[in-house]
Amino acid sequence: MSSISSSTVPPKTNYDVFLSFRGVDTRLNFTSHLYAALRRKHITTFIDYTGLETGEEISPNLLKAIEESKMSVIIFSKNYASSQWCLDELVKIMECMKSIGQKVLPIFYRVDPSDVRNQTGNFGDGFRKVKEQFQEDAEKIDRWITALTKAANLSGWDSNNYRYESELSEGIVNRILKKLYPAYYSVCSNLPGIDLHINNLLSLLSIGSEDVRFIGIWGMGGIGKTTIAEVLLSRIFDKFDDCCFLSNIREKSEKDGLFHLRKCLFSKLLQIQNENLNLEMYHVLPTIVLDMLSRKKVLIVLDDVNDSDQLEALAGHHNWFGPRSRVIMTSRDKEVLDNGVDITYRVEGLQYRDALKLLSMKAFKQKHPPKDFIQLSERVLNYAKAVPLALKVLGSHLCKRSPKEWESVLDKLKQFPDSKIQKILEVSYDTLEQNEKDIFLDVACFFKGQDKDWVEDILNGCGLAASMGINRLKDKCLVVIVQNNLEMHDLIQEMGQDIARRRGSRLWNPKNICDTLTTETMKEAVEGIFLDMSKMGKVHLNHAIFSWMPNLRSLIFFRSQYCSKNKDTGFMLESPQSNYLQYLSNKLSLLHWEEYPYKSMPSSFFMENLVQLDLRESRIEQLWTGDKCPQQLKYLNLFGCMQLTRLPNLSSATNLEWIILGLCMSLIEIPSSIQCLLKLKYLDLYRCEKLRTLPNLIQLKSLAHLRLSYCSNLKTALEIPRSIQVLELERSGLEEFSPNVQVLDDLQYLSMWQCKNLRSLPRCLNLNYVIKQHILNLTGCLNLKKFPVILGKIEVLMLNQTGIEELPSSIQYLSSLVELEMKNRERLQSLPSSICELKLLQKFVLSGCSKLNKLPPLYGLYSLEELYLDGSRLKEIPSDIVSRASLRVLNLKNCDKLQGLPELPCRLMELQAVNCTSVKTAESSSSFACIGHLRKFWPYKYLFNYCNCINLSKNVRCKIVEDVRQRIEEIAFGTALSHRRAINNSEGDIVIGLPEGEIPEWNIVIGLPGGEIPEWDAVVCLFKNEVPEWDTIGFPSRIPKWFSYQGQGSSFSILFPPNWFDVLGFTFCAVIEFDIPLNKCDDFFITCECHFKSDNGGRKVQFRSSTIHLEAILQSDHLFLWYNNFHTTLNLREWLIRNNVNEGLCEFKAEARGFNKVKLKVNRCGLMLNGCRGNGCVTDSKPKFP
Repeated sequence: MSSISSSTVPPKTNYDVFLSFRGVDTRLNFTSHLYAALRRKHITTFIDYTGLETGEEISPNLLKAIEESKMSVIIFSKNYASSQWCLDELVKIMECMKSIGQKVLPIFYRVDPSDVRNQTGNFGDGFRKVKEQFQEDAEKIDRWITALTKAANLSGWDSNNYRYESELSEGIVNRILKKLYPAYYSVCSNLPGIDLHINNLLSLLSIGSEDVRFIGIWGMGGIGKTTIAEVLLSRIFDKFDDCCFLSNIREKSEKDGLFHLRKCLFSKLLQIQNENLNLEMYHVLPTIVLDMLSRKKVLIVLDDVNDSDQLEALAGHHNWFGPRSRVIMTSRDKEVLDNGVDITYRVEGLQYRDALKLLSMKAFKQKHPPKDFIQLSERVLNYAKAVPLALKVLGSHLCKRSPKEWESVLDKLKQFPDSKIQKILEVSYDTLEQNEKDIFLDVACFFKGQDKDWVEDILNGCGLAASMGINRLKDKCLVVIVQNNLEMHDLIQEMGQDIARRRGSRLWNPKNICDTLTTETMKEAVEGIFLDMSKMGKVHLNHAIFSWMPNLRSLIFFRSQYCSKNKDTGFMLESPQSNYLQYLSNKLSLLHWEEYPYKSMPSSFFMENLVQLDLRESRIEQLWTGDKCPQQLKYLNLFGCMQLTRLPNLSSATNLEWIILGLCMSLIEIPSSIQCLLKLKYLDLYRCEKLRTLPNLIQLKSLAHLRLSYCSNLKTALEIPRSIQVLELERSGLEEFSPNVQVLDDLQYLSMWQCKNLRSLPRCLNLNYVIKQHILNLTGCLNLKKFPVILGKIEVLMLNQTGIEELPSSIQYLSSLVELEMKNRERLQSLPSSICELKLLQKFVLSGCSKLNKLPPLYGLYSLEELYLDGSRLKEIPSDIVSRASLRVLNLKNCDKLQGLPELPCRLMELQAVNCTSVKTAESSSSFACIGHLRKFWPYKYLFNYCNCINLSKNVRCKIVEDVRQRIEEIAFGTALSHRRAINNSEGDIVIGLPEGEIPEWNIVIGLPGGEIPEWDAVVCLFKNEVPEWDTIGFPSRIPKWFSYQGQGSSFSILFPPNWFDVLGFTFCAVIEFDIPLNKCDDFFITCECHFKSDNGGRKVQFRSSTIHLEAILQSDHLFLWYNNFHTTLNLREWLIRNNVNEGLCEFKAEARGFNKVKLKVNRCGLMLNGCRGNGCVTDSKPKFP
């Protein structure tokens, strides 16, 4: 396998993208949309607004702009080649591609790429005209033709393959981002010796093969396993759908638990927020998660694995992931890897030449040592034993030192004849100043992985010059900064912890800490304690114990995030009378004591050095009394302190930035002294249910985030600064805002969900500066009667269950609205006609509007993609819905007054008509005709569900059933053709009309009720996997005759026809008996296990249907069909041909999953071969049922 070159840093230029386009064609439509989309992604784009006429010479400024751009995007349109200006631009762009490696991306906007390549068709007409003008300049014409031909041969985007322009623009912008700014760039790509490891691993990974492969990288600590994995990921990540690098699994699993790591992994891979992942059970994964994972080609790196449980939790089985996925694991323990990977790659020490080069780069900033240092360098190599980490640390330590200093360092190393790396690393520690040593030991023992700015605040409170000290540690290669977090190599951390352990200055071992806390002897050496209380037993705490620790600077008592509290762990007071702690060191800068067992703080604790006070879920009743002055305090967290009724005077704590008082359910007031906290940024009063009033907060100009969610008794007018950015008021008792707060200029997020008492909003909600969210959620505001005045580019408006009785005609002025939700508006009967002016509206939800009986015409909703009318009383759907070309979801569930369905848009992908009991007619021809165009590969689920439409006419039912076989055949031929186009894409780049050279995932569902169609109750069709595959669900008790291979029971034998290897796919069929009642929320799937037989042995292959979610309780036999494309298993086809397989055995199994797994009985089964001729293959006859 050829090696992959190292990543390179993108060149520094003035523009990211240069747009070349024909103004008269696209300036006011597609080009302007694309330019806006690029700007939203902060892509610096050059666009020419001068609009000069054809024939003028191209300006030098434009030529310079092309040269100064990282990428050029050429928008070929009908009249592009009729402009000398455009053609000269194109020539310059192609020259820059050749001379400076500029990236070029062509877009064929409503023109055929072959017409651009050959200058034919409408595109060629314009070019012929400009050729006539310059017929005497043959050289110029030749340059134009060459540029057009080369540009048209590049991988690009064909607009004809996209449903609407917004989807095309989004795909182009994402591709540009990927080209300009790779998601992963490793600064270690050029380290000596790295390419040898990368190429060896590439050979083992065999990225092009179809199987799922687990690879282990094994070696000692510091040998470079993590670095190799990082560089490998940076070079191959773009070959996969999604990728994730989970670092420091050994440490993070101990701290946060495997459950948390699993959620992080799946959240990254599936692009779902952690809180939205339904992973409630450790040993059970939801079928939807497995189904989504199994369709993705993913790259996962699990770094520093030290337990087989970690492998099982994070990458349990190969079948979790889609074909061609790769999982890479690094570990020091080969035994752990042997239990979970397919191949283990051992990382040895660097070769002599590479080791010397690495040392020289760190010590001399060049590739070779100076002459006077050659022998000294060899002595360093002898001590470091070719371990990269040791070489980097020693090289940095010896940098800019004289030969005599090198001799001194090397002589000191002689006292460690075993050359243990930990001892070598300690040499760098010995040269630190005392301030730097303290910082290093604190990071090694307590703060590894923590935010650098927060750590600096804590250390500065201890009197340590934190910023300077951390920079010094960074220079010595003792710490690194990753995303502003302090990180440290395991070996270096172990060295630091060993030093602290010997000196007794920092405690983190639970047993040692418990011994210390129960022994009344002077412990002046102790400067910090870090205890996970979930790992200790019950300890009787002496209220005077900390008087023996006068030098304590950091005290951290916490519980692991996922460890439940119980009676067997934590602190017990020595006696019921010991309700007050006697002493705490006034040197404390960090006091984090969860479940603090005392009622107050020691009276002698003046807090002058305290930066963070975190007493969450404690018994504290008051913090301090009198005139104590915690001037350095920045973070105050009292979350869940149920017995806290009041806060002390805060006027002296002028540096406070964060106050967290959530779930302080006895808190009755906030002191007016909070108005003195001019640096306060965050105030959390979540569920302070006894809080009735708030002080005036208007003068707190730094306050950016205010959380008052579930403050149910807080009803007074809210006085907040205009500069507030995040305002959370869910389920609060708030009735109105103060008259002084009528304009919120900087508001970025506002949530007022279920504010049932709210009568009005600020006079003007200005959302022009919204950054992260363009959302206004007023769901459940039952007393809000008047539609608010909203300024700014609001995109999502939720008015579900509000008291607003009607939409005003002014709704049309929310021109940026993309989503409008009005669920369960029981009084809503009609909509204003101005609703049709919302040209950008994509999702319109009117579910549960039980009195809505009429819709206005939909002619102006050009962008509408999803329309939800379920539960309404509509009798008809406007006939102009057929012209809404972008509509892909129409939900009419439980519209029991609906009489019929009009002709639907041809690109509709989901129609839900369940329980539309009055529907008699359904003009479905357009939607079904659209299935014939499935070669365009829309990566969505297709669903046409008519369940319980009991009055549906016989003709409609018969047509749908008859259509099933034809669709399977169309898909078989269409997807096979496109798949061949995709696999012929040698660069793995964009094929015209096929983004990324991949064929997207595809699902289709069609459902209809039984009746006069013989023995049919419903048909459901689905496609799955990377090329379209199809599942069909119905309710006959027999197999259709067009299944040539059939069997009674759950299996049958097959004799394949000659030359059957050219088959395009398999259609499977099974009749399932539902003699066991299932819940309608259950999921189930069917598997066909094919045993192929040959003279050289056999092979077993499983073909599985999609997971099917029950919409209703099934009580009779049901027939299921699904389709697998043969091109998804090319290695199987090669094996079948090589072994001349012509017989086999098919066994079908069905399983339902709900609260329990249930095996279902297969009564009959069948198989059809699609795309080959002969006995057993699909024919042209119509489907019949015996």
